[in-house]
Amino acid sequence: RCDMEVKRHDIIQINENHKWIGCLAYVTEVRSWGVQAFIQVPEEGRAFIRLKYGEFDIIGEASLQIDEE
Repeated sequence: RCDMEVKRHDIIQINENHKWIGCLAYVTEVRSWGVQAFIQVPEEGRAFIRLKYGEFDIIGEASLQIDEE
């Protein structure tokens, strides 16, 4: 599904072009260069990451939209 257009609230998977390969992330912002997203770390909080186009594949829209504050 990497040919789809990424949107806010999408779930993406980081691919082999980035050192966090395999991680699933929640998109919070879409930018001209890529996305800002986060990975939820249990009992620790959110780890935010910026990913360029080509470093992730789109899995689909999240079934639960998470409050970003």
